[in-house]
This record gives sequence, structure tokens and C-alpha cells, in this order.
Amino acid sequence: MLLCVQSVSAEPTSDLDRRTARELGREALVALSAGDYATAEERLDRALSLHVAPTLHLARARAREGLGKLLSAAEDYRAVLRFTDAPEQPKSFAQARLDARTELDRLEPKLPYLTLLPQGAPRRVTVNGTEWPAAALGIARPLDPGTYAIEVTSA
Repeated sequence: MLLCVQSVSAEPTSDLDRRTARELGREALVALSAGDYATAEERLDRALSLHVAPTLHLARARAREGLGKLLSAAEDYRAVLRFTDAPEQPKSFAQARLDARTELDRLEPKLPYLTLLPQGAPRRVTVNGTEWPAAALGIARPLDPGTYAIEVTSA
């Protein structure tokens, strides 16, 4: 077996993209403070497509949490924690990591879980129209709060 390992680095962000992402982030913070989580999430999605920063992930996590998208929020908090310290980074990045740890620790116990235990060997299981992997049957999986349509097709 041949194994090839290659390091991958992201393209550097241009000054224009970074500036645009910063402006989108400001708009998102205004929307967040007004409780307009959908607008905040949309602005932050766009900002993160231009420039990746822990502060943008943190803000998007808060917007997603406000929308009830707890799983996505938790993943954004985790994304913040993956950033490492660098001497030239803004102090806000280090604060974002501290805030993300606190907020993730508070959020994780709130995540609801669903365990599907169908009788027999089902041919297909879907949750809200999305296939539930056979390997996940009998395993507790986190889901966002809400109502779910579960369909089981027998063999």
C-alpha cells in the first residue's frame, strides 16, 4: 500500500477580502445585538468565505445558537478552539478562544440526542428525509431541538 502525505496551506487572504470580511462581521454584530440571528448568520457565512478568523466563527456560533442550530453552533465553537496562539495575532483571537471554551462547555449539556432502535433489520431509515446510516443505529446521535419525521422501511 502506498501512502502519500502532503501538507496543505490555505491561500493567503487579500487585504480587500479581509477588509470586506471585517465589514460583514461588523454588520453581523449589529444584527446579533438586535436579535436578528438569521441576518447575522448570513453575514458571517459570507465573511468566513472570504477570511477565516476565530472571532467570526465565535460570532456565527452565537447566531446559530440563537436560531436553535445547536449542533452547528457547537462545531463553530470547536473551530475557534482549533486556532493556535501566534505572537502577531490580535488579542481578540485569544479572547475568542476563552469565550468559545466557556460557551461550548455551557452548550454541550443542552444538546439533545436521538437513539434509533428499530426492530429487526431495516432496509432503510430516514430522519426528515435524510438517510440515517446503518452504522449509527443504536448509537446516540446529537440533533438540533425540534420535531422529526422518522421513517423505517423493512427488508
